[in-house]
Amino acid sequence: MKPGVKHRFSVAVDTYDQYADLQRYVADCLMNYIIKGDYSPPHSILEIGCGTGYLTKKMGDLYPISDLIGIDIVPSMLKKCQERYSCGHYLVADGEHLPFNQSFDLIASNLCLQWFQNPSTSLQQIVKLGKTLVLSTFGSRSFEEWHDVCRQYDLPIRTQKFLSIDELKVILGSNYCIESQLIKKSFASWWAFWHQIRKIGASQGIGSTAPSSLKNLKQALMIEEIKVTHEIIFIHNINNSGIVKEE
Repeated sequence: MKPGVKHRFSVAVDTYDQYADLQRYVADCLMNYIIKGDYSPPHSILEIGCGTGYLTKKMGDLYPISDLIGIDIVPSMLKKCQERYSCGHYLVADGEHLPFNQSFDLIASNLCLQWFQNPSTSLQQIVKLGKTLVLSTFGSRSFEEWHDVCRQYDLPIRTQKFLSIDELKVILGSNYCIESQLIKKSFASWWAFWHQIRKIGASQGIGSTAPSSLKNLKQALMIEEIKVTHEIIFIHNINNSGIVKEE
C-alpha cells in the first residue's frame, strides 16, 4: 500500500492545499488542544506526516524556539512544507518506522495514522517516543453513505478500512483521551466527492471497471446533492501532558 500512497500524494502535491479544507479544520482542532494545554513550551516537536506544512507552521509560530522536525514519505510534500515554514528540520521517513532514538516533548500528526499498515505496533512506538501526543485520524464511520450506495448498486467497497474508537482504546489503553467528532460535508454529487478525494491524493479507487458493474458505478456517481460523514478521531494525553479535554 505505501508505494501507492506515496505515488498518489506525489501526484496531488500541487492541488492538495486547494482541496484540503477538512484537513485544515482538523489541524486547527489539534492546535486548540495544544493551546489549551497548561504546560511549558516543548523543547522538541515531531510531526508525523507533515504534508504541505499547515499544522507545521502553526506549531512553529506558537513555539518558535522549539526544535521542530517534520517527516513525510513524499519528498515533494516536504519541499512544500519547508517553503511554508523554513525554520523546521525535515526528513523523508515513514511514520511506521521512525528513525529516532530520542524522545520528543510533543508528537503531533494530522490525518496520517489511517495509512498505517500495522497501527497497533506503530502507535506503540509513537507512544514510547512522545511525552505528549496530539493526533487525529479517520474513524470507522467515515464515508458510511458511500458504503450504503455500494450495497445498493452492488459495487465493491474499496475505501480504506478505518479503526474505530473501541479498537484504538484497546491499542492505547487508558492513558489517552480518545474522542470522536462527526462532520457531514455536502457535495454536488458522488463524482464531486471523489474528485476532491483524488485532488488531495487520498483515493484508492472506488469500484471495479468490469462491464457488469461499470454501468452501476456510473449511475452511483451521478447521484446528486449528497452528504458524506467524516468521523474524525482525536487522540491526546490525559495524564501528565497538561492537555485538557475540551468541554
